[in-house]
Amino acid sequence: MTIQLQYGLTPRYTELAPLALGCLLALWLPVFLRAQVETQHVFNFPWQVGEATEITLHGRFRTRPGGEGIYQGRTGAILQHDVGSHVGLIAGYYFAEQESGLADSEAWNRYFGGFDHKLFRWKGSWQARHVAEFFDAPGAVNYYRVRHRAGWAAPTRVAPFLNAEFLWDRSGWRSTRWQAGTAWRISPRVSVDVHYFYEPRRLDVGPAPRHMWGTTLRIPIGKTP
Repeated sequence: MTIQLQYGLTPRYTELAPLALGCLLALWLPVFLRAQVETQHVFNFPWQVGEATEITLHGRFRTRPGGEGIYQGRTGAILQHDVGSHVGLIAGYYFAEQESGLADSEAWNRYFGGFDHKLFRWKGSWQARHVAEFFDAPGAVNYYRVRHRAGWAAPTRVAPFLNAEFLWDRSGWRSTRWQAGTAWRISPRVSVDVHYFYEPRRLDVGPAPRHMWGTTLRIPIGKTP
């Protein structure tokens, strides 16, 4: 069912519309300029090792356009095991390295575990994920982080998706990621998505909100489920 709405604006309001739009842009532009703009590119290679178990080899790098270019990279693996038709367990490990100065870099090990579950189906798939993470950074302060994410994805070959993720640590709320994107199944073995998230952060985590533009390439290895 398609619902069409028609607006009959008087000439006075039609003339004021560009002025109102200009005012909104003037208010929003300084916020955008103060924000931190980055990109991320993710590469996932899932391997189905059983009827209910999948191991994903994972890689990702992040950049700061106009800055130092690639400033962070990570690699690792994710284990997912379905314990039912609606619940899956998650465990994994990442090794990451990040530029911390002109000639310095820092590295850390990241261990995580949790579960995801399907909430319901309505106009697509609604799911949630809950993960606890431990960051082991040699020579630095180790810390824990908890992530809660819920979102929706369309059931089509070209599938828009939306999700919201809340991150917490020992000091309480850490940041929130509001994400939107579109995934495209190029073939049964290859899919790619383009996404964006806006992330307001606690002041000690980042000096300004973050705008993240990214891509994800997914290519299964071995047999496909």
